[in-house]
Amino acid sequence: MKPNFRIVTGILLILVLALLGCSGCAPGEYKPYPTYPSGGDYDYGGGSYDLPDYVHDALGEWEGFMWEEYRSDHRTLGKKKVAVRIQYKDSTYTSSGWRDWVRVNVLIDGRPAASTIEEIRSGGYLHLETYQGDIDLDLKGWFRHNKANGDIDLVWDEKFDYPWGDTDFYRVRIAGDFELGHVTHLHWASAWELFDTYGDEIWDLPEETWYEATLDGMEYLESIEETLVRTPVE
Repeated sequence: MKPNFRIVTGILLILVLALLGCSGCAPGEYKPYPTYPSGGDYDYGGGSYDLPDYVHDALGEWEGFMWEEYRSDHRTLGKKKVAVRIQYKDSTYTSSGWRDWVRVNVLIDGRPAASTIEEIRSGGYLHLETYQGDIDLDLKGWFRHNKANGDIDLVWDEKFDYPWGDTDFYRVRIAGDFELGHVTHLHWASAWELFDTYGDEIWDLPEETWYEATLDGMEYLESIEETLVRTPVE
């Protein structure tokens, strides 16, 4: 029995169309769509995506303190001054849905500790794991409702000033939790400008440059340090 020519042709046409339709659509494939740095509503051809409120809430500058709970050098536990800037970077679409990305810059005691792009998740949750400029930083926490809290694990060369005037550096691991508030002033502007201007070269900038750029912010945190009342981490 000879096969019906029309039937065979129809089956072949269906197979060809199916293959063309599936091309480039493998499960989990990364599919970027046009987005705009200003945030808001994103058109990706046949639909739109509203940037979640928790992303908007996390954007901007944050400052506060990290309370040391562990030091590998067994020195007296203290506080670190912390400043964080979060900027919207991009939104992408995958088989699991939309993902939102932000650029995060971190200063600890007036020194750059991280500059990275990370995904921000529901509730304003961020987790950074970076090793840059011989500084190993693991930060995880929630940035929401004008308050940020979480944990920091930091490995770097800690500067130590001796009473007789000498200075030395010791490799140390420090861990503890942090609490930050949203910044409504501009005293970290010079430091953020260094991140924007020098990019990956920020790790080569001299200590004096960072000291001058972060002086206003560090002095402000120092002025409120003694009066700060610590609230329990949720």
